[in-house]
Amino acid sequence: QLRERIGTARADCGSFATGTSIDELLPHGCFRRGTLVELFGPGTALAVVLAREALRPAGMLAVIDPARRFYPPALANMGIDLRRLVVVQPTEPDWIAVQALSCPAIDAVLCWPERLNDKMFRRWQLAAEPGGSIGLIVRPSAARGSPSWADVQLGITPLALSRWRMEIAGRSLEFSIDNEGRIHDCLRMVSELADPTSAARAAGA
Repeated sequence: QLRERIGTARADCGSFATGTSIDELLPHGCFRRGTLVELFGPGTALAVVLAREALRPAGMLAVIDPARRFYPPALANMGIDLRRLVVVQPTEPDWIAVQALSCPAIDAVLCWPERLNDKMFRRWQLAAEPGGSIGLIVRPSAARGSPSWADVQLGITPLALSRWRMEIAGRSLEFSIDNEGRIHDCLRMVSELADPTSAARAAGA
């Protein structure tokens, strides 16, 4: 099936957006295909939403799950056709991640690597560029500040009542995701470096 899809895969990499205030925080106003995105903290729900938005009509989603904790039926509730899903459970994700990211039939790759050294990271980034896939890498919060080849880094902090705060490039917003994978209540897009008076006014204080 992947061989058939490769024949119809679009040659352009392009980009995609979420249609929410998240896009306003991104450096290019969208997520760029052929790149990697790091999500630090509890970022799985958002990563799944981004993977869904990245899927084109003939595209596939590859999930690389070394810990074997991923629950595919949850994706169906979030609007992802499970026939477009490939789940791999390797002991080491490096080789399979390179193969998936470089495959033109795969639009998004979701992975939770236990370790990601600089050489691995660079291999994944180089693999994504020609393949046009977006790599969504969910990592522990402690990994922030490590050398990175990601195009975008998102810090995710859990809040009360199923809400999260996302931080990127000195700015943040709060959001929630419902059971169907819809992003709601994108609020308080405030520059952490802004004047405190302006920040309070933007937050509605």
